[in-house]
Amino acid sequence: MVKTRVLISLLTIFVLIFFGGIAVFYARGFRLQRSDDQQIEISTRGLLSITTEPNAAEVYVDGELKTASNATISLEPGEYSVRVRKEGFLPWEKTIKIEKEVVTPVFVSLVSSAPSLSALTSQGAINPTLSYDGTKLAYGRSSEDKNEADKNGIWVYELTSLPLGFNRQPRQVTDVETRTSSWEWSFDGNSLLINTKTGSYLIDTNTFTEIRNARVLTPTQIEELKADWKNTMNVQTEAQLSSIEDKIKQALIPSSANRIMSPDETKVLYEATKSATLLRAERQLPGSSTQTETREIKSGFKYVYDIKEDRNFEVGRSEDLLMWSNNSHNLIQVERGSISVKDYDNTNKQLVFAGNFLYPYVFSGLGGGRILVTTSLGAEGDANLYWLVLR
Repeated sequence: MVKTRVLISLLTIFVLIFFGGIAVFYARGFRLQRSDDQQIEISTRGLLSITTEPNAAEVYVDGELKTASNATISLEPGEYSVRVRKEGFLPWEKTIKIEKEVVTPVFVSLVSSAPSLSALTSQGAINPTLSYDGTKLAYGRSSEDKNEADKNGIWVYELTSLPLGFNRQPRQVTDVETRTSSWEWSFDGNSLLINTKTGSYLIDTNTFTEIRNARVLTPTQIEELKADWKNTMNVQTEAQLSSIEDKIKQALIPSSANRIMSPDETKVLYEATKSATLLRAERQLPGSSTQTETREIKSGFKYVYDIKEDRNFEVGRSEDLLMWSNNSHNLIQVERGSISVKDYDNTNKQLVFAGNFLYPYVFSGLGGGRILVTTSLGAEGDANLYWLVLR
């Protein structure tokens, strides 16, 4: 009886080790295949793990339909042309390098072939201004209609998402005359500094304040306020960049400006202010992007540095208006008369809007697959805010 139990235990251990070993080898890309002389041999392969948004898209490798996303494909080491298609969306294509025993992850965000416009405002949107964290938008209203006079002033719209079926509504925060005023956000997004002909005011954006009841700030108070905002911004930026290895940071920080972190804080979009060389990080992540990168940065160009994968990509010139999409994988490029979306490695640039809009008043929405555009659509009067829905 004891011998039987021992035999069963040993057999169980053997089965676990055998099939566990097979699973490990399979996960690392090893496959059984026939050679040219019809003999069975073990080949070392790599894995392409492809995820799309939305899912259920067709995945073609070198022109051959392989699978539907989201899936993992076993491939021999080498370069492949990968194309993703889904009805109603623009096709996506990129050359991917597969390495042996390495899982290469690919994320694809598909864009609708016919993006739609949905109005957010209907009574005008003057000087729309985004908060530093990208979660709030302040804009002005100024109607000559006496019945709408009580709604003139600055309004705030929160871009953060709510559960399905619920929508946020813009709310009025002050009644200042907006055509002769300007405003800017505090760093924490809770206040607006408003400059008018009669003086400057700091108002709380979480409540409504009549401008006549607001306290006028002195020039010294304004200077101290802006210095405090700048200091807070520098501290946060330093904290966000703390995960970059020192030898890279020592070259990147003094040679760049206008640094913008991606929403997930794994990448940074920046403008080079002088030439520099980015050294390689000590630790290299298996399955990192194999797209062409540059370690030599030059003044006059913009780049994206992928902190996690230690990859640096040239994405445009200094004058180009670029911003992060909410998925942290795509960049939105705004040009006069057109808006495009492209991957953060500067591939797959796709036109999503062409026509009349107010440059540069275009903003990335946090709700997913949306861009906020300021346009009059050719009509007279103040431009309004429209959601450009990409999927």
